[in-house]
Amino acid sequence: MTIAVAREIADEFDASLTPTLLKIVAMSRYPLVVVCHDRTGRRWFRRPDNVQGWWFPRKDLDKDSFAHAILFDGAADDTIAHRMEADTWFDFKGADRSDVQEQSIRWGEDKVLTLLTLPDRAIG
Repeated sequence: MTIAVAREIADEFDASLTPTLLKIVAMSRYPLVVVCHDRTGRRWFRRPDNVQGWWFPRKDLDKDSFAHAILFDGAADDTIAHRMEADTWFDFKGADRSDVQEQSIRWGEDKVLTLLTLPDRAIG
């Protein structure tokens, strides 16, 4: 799943991107997380019920994340997912031994929306 695919689905059904993305994540059997941050930290996140509870996104945005560059440095939206160390997004013990895929876009003027694809073992 990518944000581009979610946009296509939203366009097909004449819906907004964010609710479409939230619905896709909530109904997914795949380990996905959607996260919204503003300059003060995490605003909200959603993940499917089958993702283990310790996959809880950090409140702050790591400076190594593309989301941070978009929100604080004015970088362009990601058009492809990028492999990141999981501890960029999660702070549970052992997060540094996993990778996630990050795709982030500007959401409004002061927020960033991120779709994370977790490793398959995140499913509980």
